[in-house]
Amino acid sequence: MYVIRIVKWLLPLACLLLSACMSSQQNIQPLNTTTIDSDIVVMSGMENNQAPGAPVGIKPMTIEELSGCATKVGNLKKDLAQYETTKAQFAKRKADLDQSKRKLISDRVTVNTHNKKQVVDFNSRQKQEGILIGQFNKDITVFNRNVSEQNLRNNEFNVSCAERSYRKSDLVKLPADLRLAIESKSKQSAAPLIEEDTSVGEAVLTSPKNP
Repeated sequence: MYVIRIVKWLLPLACLLLSACMSSQQNIQPLNTTTIDSDIVVMSGMENNQAPGAPVGIKPMTIEELSGCATKVGNLKKDLAQYETTKAQFAKRKADLDQSKRKLISDRVTVNTHNKKQVVDFNSRQKQEGILIGQFNKDITVFNRNVSEQNLRNNEFNVSCAERSYRKSDLVKLPADLRLAIESKSKQSAAPLIEEDTSVGEAVLTSPKNP
């Protein structure tokens, strides 16, 4: 009888402990961990290098999309190289025009306004200077229009391609030139426009008189 009473007393206690253990196990929540897929990287921007990886679940570009973006960035880099070359040519033309303008300004005060030949010669130089400046400004207008179109393409690329993720295993399947385009800094920045030039100004001298 004594043993039976002990068993009857221990049995509810055991059930109570078992219930507490089961309840404790049910309350334990698994740790939230983020699994990184090292095969996924993000296309770099102008200021950044490639991200080391992306969480599993981020949908990367398909290899077709990656190839298309690589082709776009390759073309944009060619446009940028042409822009830099043309900009340097315009800078040289403008420097020559500025030098010619300064010479005209300094020479104007030395012209004998009563000497018909000097007046005609000076005005001829000024007219030629105006023609060169006019052509320069026309070329600048065309150039700036092309730059604006290039910047629109840059913006479209930055929206559709830059900062998107892709798989490194897809990248190695692309041709070498496309791989190089993707691996280089790929976010395109806006190319600045070039200002037009201005002429020396009206160089009307006093009516010439025969010497």
